[in-house]
Amino acid sequence: MKMIRSFFSQVPVVLIAIILVAWRLDVPKREGHIEESHWEKLKRVDFIGSAFLSGSIVALLLALNLFSSAKAWSNSGPILSLLIGAILIVTFCLVEKYWAKEPIFPLELLARRDTCLSYLILGCQLAAQLAVSSKHSPSPSPSCVVGRAKHCMDR
Repeated sequence: MKMIRSFFSQVPVVLIAIILVAWRLDVPKREGHIEESHWEKLKRVDFIGSAFLSGSIVALLLALNLFSSAKAWSNSGPILSLLIGAILIVTFCLVEKYWAKEPIFPLELLARRDTCLSYLILGCQLAAQLAVSSKHSPSPSPSCVVGRAKHCMDR
C-alpha cells in the first residue's frame, strides 16, 4: 500500500511539470528544414551507438548481479562480464565521438558543468534510494516460519 501511495503522490508533480514544459519550452525551427522520407530519417538514427550502449548496460548489470551471488572474487563470470561492459562503454564512446553523425549521447555534454552536476545529483539520489530500499528486516525465527509462536501473529 505504501508503494501505491508513493507512486500516486508523484502524479500531480509530474502533471505540473508536463504542463510547464509544454507551456514554456520554445523549440525553434531548424534552418533549411526540408521534408524527409522515413528512410532518410531512419538513416540518421545511431543504431550502432545504441547497440553498444545497451550491451554495456546489460553487461554491467549482469556483472553486479553475478557479484552479489558469487562466492568469491576468484569466480571468472562476474569479472568477465565487468570487463566486457567496460570494453563496450569505451567502444560506445569511440563510436559516438568519431563515427556517429548524430550521436544519441554527444560526449560534449560531459564538458558542461550543468550537465555533470545534474548527473551527480541523479547518482546521489539513486544511491540514497538504493540505500533505503535495501534495508533488510531481521530474519524471522524458526518458530515464526512454522507459525507456532504467538508473537509472530502480531507482525
